[in-house]
Amino acid sequence: MKSLIRFATTLGLISSTFFLGLGHGLKAIALPEEDVLKKLWLPVFMVTTENGELLSVPVNNDQQVTSVFISPQAALDFRESRASAQPELGNLQVVGTSMGEIYTLDTQESSLTEIIFKYIPIPEQMISTFLFLCKHSSQECPAENVQFVETLQEQINTSPQNLSEEQINGLTRISSIFDGVPVFVITDGEGNYLPISLTDNNEQMIPFFFELEQLNVVFSQVMEKYPDKADSIGIEITTLENVIQTMVDEDNAEVRQFEFVPTRETFQLMDSAEQNNNNETPNP
Repeated sequence: MKSLIRFATTLGLISSTFFLGLGHGLKAIALPEEDVLKKLWLPVFMVTTENGELLSVPVNNDQQVTSVFISPQAALDFRESRASAQPELGNLQVVGTSMGEIYTLDTQESSLTEIIFKYIPIPEQMISTFLFLCKHSSQECPAENVQFVETLQEQINTSPQNLSEEQINGLTRISSIFDGVPVFVITDGEGNYLPISLTDNNEQMIPFFFELEQLNVVFSQVMEKYPDKADSIGIEITTLENVIQTMVDEDNAEVRQFEFVPTRETFQLMDSAEQNNNNETPNP
């Protein structure tokens, strides 16, 4: 169930095997497909033309890549950049779907032009991941590279529209660290993922976070709950794609506890949608 995530040579940094992640490699579905789809309920976002056609980029004669965004704001930014660069595309739209729908479309056989769906990492989280790896890797990151990334992080947080060409290129290189979207999970120090409760009913789950900041809050709570394991409890980094593939490949008690945690931005979007629905519902 485990594979290696390689922390590639980025900005002249490190070339070494780092965290153990989740396994991948296509096999027959083990976890029932309906259970996989239930776990892939999280909303994701794509850009379409005004006619509802997916905005894709051709990669060869019979394949096109469509970007799937975890962050709705990143999807909006992508729409604006494409609309500005290609006004002939007309009125571009951001549409929401679910990871489950992407999985279904991705696994359907079609004689038509094949569309490859590519999940796009959240830029801020790529930087947080990079700095996390620099801090916790056994190999040191050059100080000038850490400073560059910290400056880039501050720029994205305060004025992302004013990134310099050097910073944009740096962000592109950082995004190539992982072959996928990084997600974070808490481990028990014995090679196992640590089941925890995030709900009022105390249901045990193994949560995968898209934001390191979210995980850090839960991690602190877990450390307080298990003070005797403070030296062994840790954080592991894998990718969204590897977690999905593991749910497809394996059916066991651990995999059945896998859950994805929405980002804070997505939580806010869902709360807003729910409030709008409640306001539109007529009183009986």
